[in-house]
Amino acid sequence: MKWDIIKTNAQYIETLKRVILIMDAKAGSAESKEREELLVLLTKYEKKYIVLPEPDLMHS
Repeated sequence: MKWDIIKTNAQYIETLKRVILIMDAKAGSAESKEREELLVLLTKYEKKYIVLPEPDLMHS
């Protein structure tokens, strides 16, 4: 399957599901190459759209 830039939350979730399915792909296989490409796309999307709260160290 040809993957493209992730633009929506639905595409993000679809991509996460695919990565989970092929997480244990054997190194050097087509699925391991696909996994690496998908992880790059996920990382780009997360850096742009996913905002994690700052840790509250005062109330830990």
